[in-house]
Amino acid sequence: MVYEKTGEIRNVSDMWMAVFRCGKFDVLIHVTEGTGDNLLEEDIKEGYVDYAYYQIFYGRIPTDEDEDEDDGGMFLMKEPYRTQSPEDIARLFFEDGQKDESRKVVLCSSLDAVRKTVEDREGK
Repeated sequence: MVYEKTGEIRNVSDMWMAVFRCGKFDVLIHVTEGTGDNLLEEDIKEGYVDYAYYQIFYGRIPTDEDEDEDDGGMFLMKEPYRTQSPEDIARLFFEDGQKDESRKVVLCSSLDAVRKTVEDREGK
């Protein structure tokens, strides 16, 4: 997995990951910081201190941020969300054991940045 950013991401509490496979847009993932009230007692005992929500859009870019996702959920973190870099958050999401060099993840700060990235890479 190869990671790159489209400029500076100032607000990691709301970021987008455009995933390209073999140069073609494949999946869009929207990650937002958890609210802090959803950790279970057993999660805390296992050392988790924070979590993030994610929304997945397969092969499409939503028209706005309120559009329904195709899939979603949350993932747990053993370090506070706000102390993580965008790359750290992406690695945690993908559980970076993957060595798929055909997949590139572009980290974006907004839905508009995602649209521009996909247009630039696919020549649309």
